[in-house]
Amino acid sequence: MRNLTRNNHFVAQAYRRRWSPNRTHVCSYRVLVSSVRVPEWELRGIRGLACKSDLYTTSMGGDDIDDFEKWIGKEYEAPGLEAMDALLNRGRLSAIGWRSLARFVAAQDIRTPLSYFESMRRWKDTVPTILNECLKGSAALSKRQLKRIATSRAQPSNPFAESIQVDVSRDSCDAGHAAIRASVLLGRRLWLQSIRNILRVATDALSRHRWSIGEPHGDEEWCTTDQPVVRLNYYGAGNYDFGGGWANKGTEIMMPLDPRHLLYVQVGRRSGASIAFTRSQTELLQRILVERAHRWVFGRTPTTWVREAKPRVVDRAVFADEQRGWKEWHRNHAEAERTAI
Repeated sequence: MRNLTRNNHFVAQAYRRRWSPNRTHVCSYRVLVSSVRVPEWELRGIRGLACKSDLYTTSMGGDDIDDFEKWIGKEYEAPGLEAMDALLNRGRLSAIGWRSLARFVAAQDIRTPLSYFESMRRWKDTVPTILNECLKGSAALSKRQLKRIATSRAQPSNPFAESIQVDVSRDSCDAGHAAIRASVLLGRRLWLQSIRNILRVATDALSRHRWSIGEPHGDEEWCTTDQPVVRLNYYGAGNYDFGGGWANKGTEIMMPLDPRHLLYVQVGRRSGASIAFTRSQTELLQRILVERAHRWVFGRTPTTWVREAKPRVVDRAVFADEQRGWKEWHRNHAEAERTAI
């Protein structure tokens, strides 16, 4: 039996240490709490933050595997952190370094629990329509084609083969008709497969951007969160959303690198290598970064304005229900993954 990586950090510990006063703890603001007695800011251990048990573990043939955790760590996290260190320590990067940093941003954007929940909401709205359209198209298939589908195996090159099931009734094929049923397992496995696919085919969009490093006004600092990458569509004062795309013209993409440096680009617009943000720009970006948080905000010191940008939710029942859901996360998904396909 080999040791599995069970405690999956979806925001790298080395990244969050840049906000730590002692390399092991970071000032943390919790968005959802069970009681008003919980302090707004606490110094918490980095190892126990921005992580979930078996977030990336999947089940295969009755066994748990952690190949996703190892893959994303080796291919995206480690090279990206190395490039980040080089940029902050030496002030410049090679083309390969910029590509590694862009790939890190891509992975960090879509590997978080918030990304999972947003993906699930999107899939629940879109997947039934997509399946229905595909099944309508199958009505034009010949009896011979239907028999071929019924006896063929899923192509291993299809990254979603394990989550999509297509069944063709063989009994009715001889009569000139066939019943086709398609189903998709919406859950952890599909999410991880979609991350792999997106990172393999779409990260070049981020690599082509000319990134800038933005410094906040005066002695202000950037906070970071458990969803540190922001894809902003900004339409005007008080009118913006977080639905921007990696290659959509006008989208502003940003991620704090440390309390004084913000990786920034506006797609389709060239800026200088460095940007000195004004006071008003700094305050706006600070607020936007914190608004995108899911459950945690991290800073070098407690920051009073965070409570206005991201008010705490005090709800004992909701807090307990969420904790129970994460406790049962692996068991529920593992059972679905073993029985669905």
